Amino acid sequence: MVAPPNRPTNERGIPVEIKNGVYKLAGGEIAVWLDGCICIKTRNKHNDPFELADDEAKELADLLRRLADQNPIRLPGNRQHTKGAARNESIMQFCFEGEIDEENLVRKLEELVGFKMDPVGGAEGTAPALYSLQRYDRGFKTYLWLAWNGRPPKTDPIDCAIQLSRFLRTAVITDLPEEHPDHAVPSAWCIIEPSGDVFSVLEDDSVDQTHGLVLDRTSQRPLSPTRKD
Repeated sequence: MVAPPNRPTNERGIPVEIKNGVYKLAGGEIAVWLDGCICIKTRNKHNDPFELADDEAKELADLLRRLADQNPIRLPGNRQHTKGAARNESIMQFCFEGEIDEENLVRKLEELVGFKMDPVGGAEGTAPALYSLQRYDRGFKTYLWLAWNGRPPKTDPIDCAIQLSRFLRTAVITDLPEEHPDHAVPSAWCIIEPSGDVFSVLEDDSVDQTHGLVLDRTSQRPLSPTRKD
């Protein structure tokens, strides 16, 4: 669920647009992303079927094959973590406004979720979770996903983001709650301010998102009352 700093191409050199881990193909009509498994959906207004040209079908096939190879739940580095079945995998993701110290962030996140984390691509470990941290040039410059098998964390993503935002004194983005009507919309997020205020917000579609998540603040709507705990 990580967007590389440069726009990638498929094996035939066809550009594939990415926004924070969401691949958009066929002029933006199809969205593909990783969330413990490979997810795919059409993005038209009425969720109608979309007809693919031959080149578009081949592009989609290339992307699905690449994601199957790169799915974070199959990455090496932690035998205990990756031996679990893919369907048991769970993921949290967070974007942070500005530069964040990795050691400070990981230590606090381990405290909040209640288990140790190993970095993806690092030495083989025994922690029950893996994480990956990416940095970008603008907007929400620090992106982290956390994947685990087994027992759930001590807190849910939004409560975790609230505490991270307060601790780091910066805005934090995570996924909208499952009950929110825009939960499945790839460009819709939940943003938490250091004050504890929680909002839904959309990406700024006028900006190339490959160099960092940029939000359309005019789309921001209160999600819940301010949490004081």
